Amino acid sequence: MIRNILIGLGAIIGIVAAIVFFRTASYGADPVGARVTLPEAPAISADRGAQNLAAAIRFRTITVAPGDPRPGQEEPWIQLHQWLEQTYPAAHAAMQKELVPGTLTLLYTWEGSDPTLKPILLMAHQDVVPVNIGTEGDWTGAPFDGDIVDGYVYGRGTIDDKGSLVALMEAAEALATSGFQPKRTVYFMFGHDEEVSGSGAQAGVALLQSRGIEPEMALDEGFMIVDPSPLTGKPMGFIGIAEKGYLTLEIIATGEGGHSSTPPRDSAAVRLARAVVALDDNQMKADFSKPPVSDLFRSAANDMPFLQKMA
Repeated sequence: MIRNILIGLGAIIGIVAAIVFFRTASYGADPVGARVTLPEAPAISADRGAQNLAAAIRFRTITVAPGDPRPGQEEPWIQLHQWLEQTYPAAHAAMQKELVPGTLTLLYTWEGSDPTLKPILLMAHQDVVPVNIGTEGDWTGAPFDGDIVDGYVYGRGTIDDKGSLVALMEAAEALATSGFQPKRTVYFMFGHDEEVSGSGAQAGVALLQSRGIEPEMALDEGFMIVDPSPLTGKPMGFIGIAEKGYLTLEIIATGEGGHSSTPPRDSAAVRLARAVVALDDNQMKADFSKPPVSDLFRSAANDMPFLQKMA
């Protein structure tokens, strides 16, 4: 009797293990290499890119409120535009540059060899947020000095978003120098006031629409290449396809008037605090089982160690 039970349990365990092994081994997306063949890219100097990013940081293209920069405050943007022309001559020779009318937003057009294909739009922004007064000493390097320390560029805008802008121009310069022409037209749009209103980008989109231009794809700032990725242990580029949502709540607690000498035990402020804590204790649950998050894990599974994939 016991022997039969043990045999049965062993069989069940074996079947479950086989199912887990099979599902783990088969979990994953189609290999990307089987669907996409990338041409060899021209070499780009990381040192040159870092130096140019550091230089871009030194232009104080700060926006504080909608409408910035105000009349008479445009000089940092103008200087940045001039610097881009001087630093990336091949890219500027290959592309048509224009200012979106009434703004300091830059629009570059790199004509493709096949006009029947829809273009792509690559975006970044020139402006940065201000530095809080009194916090300058908390920085590893001065916010607008563009210091390079231990291989890292420090300064306002390194990530948000002059890093993207410089990376795009470095790539365009290298490609243009090699004689490359894109198959489909490529637009570069660099907004001037994204941090406060984005009116420049809105005007740029309206300009493209007025010309009947409908991009096949638009790529803006977003995630980064994580090296190494905690999922795979290898460099992994994360692609964000939407902005996160948000919820705004107005919480009101009422109470009777009184005096600070005899405060009530359960005042409106205390009940309001409880409500805030209750919200914090009941976060929206993360759901990894639905697209697009599940697609991310399925794609990453191809490069995951077997045991991690099984988990």
